[in-house]
Amino acid sequence: MFNRQGSGTGTGQALGTGLGSGPGPSQSHGSSSGSGSGSGSGTTAATAPTPSPDLYLRPLPYLDAKWLRADLISSLRNASEGAVLWNHLIQDCELVSSPSAPLVNARGQLSYLGDDGKHYCGAQQLKCSCCQPEYCGPLSACNCDSCRPLDSDTAIKKLTSAAAQQAAAHGSQATDLILSSWQWSQPPTLTAKQDCQRTLIAELQELALRAAGNCLSAQHLRQQLFIYERYYVALKRHRQQSSTPAAQSAPPSHNTTAHVPGSTAPAVGS
Repeated sequence: MFNRQGSGTGTGQALGTGLGSGPGPSQSHGSSSGSGSGSGSGTTAATAPTPSPDLYLRPLPYLDAKWLRADLISSLRNASEGAVLWNHLIQDCELVSSPSAPLVNARGQLSYLGDDGKHYCGAQQLKCSCCQPEYCGPLSACNCDSCRPLDSDTAIKKLTSAAAQQAAAHGSQATDLILSSWQWSQPPTLTAKQDCQRTLIAELQELALRAAGNCLSAQHLRQQLFIYERYYVALKRHRQQSSTPAAQSAPPSHNTTAHVPGSTAPAVGS
């Protein structure tokens, strides 16, 4: 694990508890108070669990040195150690909810879209007076000159994604709306019944996947996968950077004559 300070341990455990084991105690307290209050808890307990937003890893290069010091074995054995590493991913804004693929900026570096709508490469130091000596990242108030031109396409992407979501929501009709429309209309046909059955099965499958994905073991496994992926990305970049200078500093070989095994060298003066 990192060289932690006192504040890092406290925030790491608090965040790990909130994301992983937090829903468990809150649901248990809600059910106990609901049973004491009366019949009003039945409607609350029947509501579907809220889906957790999808997270995507956006590893910033200037944080690779910190992740190379991470102790993965300790985080695997101890849940609190893994919560601290997970907390570092959250604090450094390396986990975003935007599924946009990284773009290549003017310097040829990968630039990631943050949740604030700006692109960050995490490799260039900022030259503005308000952010020195920080790197181009979500924690800074600005981004570098190479990533700033990529922000102009963000509004167009948001409009396109919003239109696609509206079209998908319009195409998929909920089961309760279908059943309510049958009350004051003609009897449904066989095709309409089959469509309603397929919609109901799809809703049940989605509800089962949400319930399975929100359990405590699935949350811990998801956090461990993000932590291991971040470490191996840092390790891969470090090896690429260390192998490139070694290949460039190697002197070229001037010996063009290959030595064949079994052949004898010519005698001097012959």
